[in-house]
Amino acid sequence: MRETPQTTPSNVTLGGSQEKGPWQHVPLHCRPEHGSATLSASALEEILSEPPTKTQVMELTMEYGSVAEISGALFNGTPNLCRLTIRENCLACVKRGWFLGLSNLQHLKLINDGISQIMDDAFEHLPKLQELSLVRNKISRVQASWFRGLTSLKELDLDKNPLVNISDINAGVPPFINLPLLNVLHLGYSSLSVLYPESLMNLTSLRELWLIDSEISDIHEGAFTSMITLKTLIMSENAITTIRKGYFLGLSSIRSLDLCANEIAHIEEDGFLGLRDAISIDLSYNKLTFIQAEWFRRLDKLRTLYLSGNNIYALEAPKWFVVLDKNPLRCSCAFVLFQRRNLRERFREYDQLTCHVPGASPTRGRR
Repeated sequence: MRETPQTTPSNVTLGGSQEKGPWQHVPLHCRPEHGSATLSASALEEILSEPPTKTQVMELTMEYGSVAEISGALFNGTPNLCRLTIRENCLACVKRGWFLGLSNLQHLKLINDGISQIMDDAFEHLPKLQELSLVRNKISRVQASWFRGLTSLKELDLDKNPLVNISDINAGVPPFINLPLLNVLHLGYSSLSVLYPESLMNLTSLRELWLIDSEISDIHEGAFTSMITLKTLIMSENAITTIRKGYFLGLSSIRSLDLCANEIAHIEEDGFLGLRDAISIDLSYNKLTFIQAEWFRRLDKLRTLYLSGNNIYALEAPKWFVVLDKNPLRCSCAFVLFQRRNLRERFREYDQLTCHVPGASPTRGRR
């Protein structure tokens, strides 16, 4: 008896010039003179009239096209689709019903599509979705009703949107309340200036929060209190000038805090209160001139403090490993004392340190 040949689930790209298999991709380049287009089930049927068939497709990419509308029945015949990317099209509003038939979808990326609005329950038919990327769109606020039904979502990426405030003040509901399993949240490259407690509530499963390269200058006390499982907080390249007491309350599980490249010149007593499990803190490329050990009291697990590129000229004998390169250090007495007390090993890359005053290297002994 002749065996039936086995078919392998495949990838399809619509709009690209490259081929990923023996089939031809259909270009959907966005040309202004052609206007916008609606992608319908019949169009997809025609595109996939040759192998791979719709039921075989596991990954579908629609890029560089003029798609502004999606038929509600578009994906009814693609039950095995796991990854869907719609990139650089003309979608202004994500509508309810677009993703019907995608009960097995795990990864959805809507990148640089001009999205400024998302309808309530737009993603409700995606029970297995684990990753949602809305990078580089025009979203200015986040609304909880968008995410109803996403009970399996683990990663949400909202980088490079003009977010002014994470939540809608008038909504009265925390924006992420419908995402009980969310582990990773990206809110970077935005216009955020202040973090409020009501914006970051109900993130009880979060492990990584990325707030890189925004305009954050203040954190209201209690902003992080719901994040009892957070391990990594990245807030580099913001506009923080002072670390105030209460900023990090609630972050009892944090292991790594990155505050690199802010404008930090002052740290209040107990400014790091709440970071009892912190192993590393990065304060590189700020405007600190000295370091006091009392700033880090109660951080019993702290191992490494990154201080490169500040204006530090002196510090107390460190209890942790310290990275101090690119600072105007005054080495005449302090570093000799550290050497005599066998504290040299506390300084990572010690041999690369240079002295601003009196002009010697800390590696050269002084009498």
